[in-house]
Amino acid sequence: MSMETKGSAGAPGPRPGDRYERRDVNPRTLLKLGIVLVVVIAVVMVAMRWTFELYEKAQPLGPTVSPMVKSEQVVPPSPQLQAHPEADLQTYCTAEEQRLDSYGWVDEQAGVVRLPIDRAMTLLLQRGLPTRPAAQTSAAAAASELPPDTTAVPSTPYIQGQCGYVVSELEAAKPKEKE
Repeated sequence: MSMETKGSAGAPGPRPGDRYERRDVNPRTLLKLGIVLVVVIAVVMVAMRWTFELYEKAQPLGPTVSPMVKSEQVVPPSPQLQAHPEADLQTYCTAEEQRLDSYGWVDEQAGVVRLPIDRAMTLLLQRGLPTRPAAQTSAAAAASELPPDTTAVPSTPYIQGQCGYVVSELEAAKPKEKE
């Protein structure tokens, strides 16, 4: 059998005057599909326009800003993203470390001061912890669940704070010098 197409009426193949293959393409179906596609695109565009107008009424954005015009930009409310979080944390930890190692007023009118940690520990050892009178001590011990001679040990291990993670391994290995 040959691959030639015969022009007879009973055999499939092109007829005289045909300019496309009738068996593979249905022009009416393609036209319907094209019309449906155009209608769907138009409906979506109208819905998007309506949605944008609804949002514009709910929260107007103001005039559009041209990149050529230098104007004062509005800063969004906090919290804001940090451009350099490691540097910000290092700055914060340095300020806190300086605050812990210096003297200053906590409440000047009440006479409350801030001492360096080492000095506060020395004063605590010299003066001792404040104690209650014996009557209050026995009443407090009776009210507590632990016997008076038992010391409570915290169940959670020590957790290092956020500033401890900023120190490099070399700085952590060096012993801290006393001033």
